[in-house]
Amino acid sequence: MLTLDKHNIINQLEQGFLIQNHQFHPRYFILQVDDPEFGCEGRPEGETIYGQITLLSLKGTFVLQVEEPFLWKSGIDDRMWIGRLDGTEGIIMKREIRDAYAIMEPKDYEYMNQIYEEMSHR
Repeated sequence: MLTLDKHNIINQLEQGFLIQNHQFHPRYFILQVDDPEFGCEGRPEGETIYGQITLLSLKGTFVLQVEEPFLWKSGIDDRMWIGRLDGTEGIIMKREIRDAYAIMEPKDYEYMNQIYEEMSHR
């Protein structure tokens, strides 16, 4: 199994790779997902809660602030690829260590992509 350091991740972002005999075109590699921490104060009432997704793309490394419900329902996790698979319509998420993948909800991808685009143009 290939060890994924930054050089290898960039190489796979550029070239893609095969999943179940289909070419995968990754857009992002999720380095880390950080759930919100509340400390001893507890969860604040009436405020939007954010977590963080640290990802690597061909534009660099970015930390996205995303709403907490997105973290729970999207299924995004550490060391996950997000991109398109030839022969499929949707965006898929693939764990680094498994050949299996899951379809990402289009609205979840649009939400994450919008935040990414805002961050990458700063």
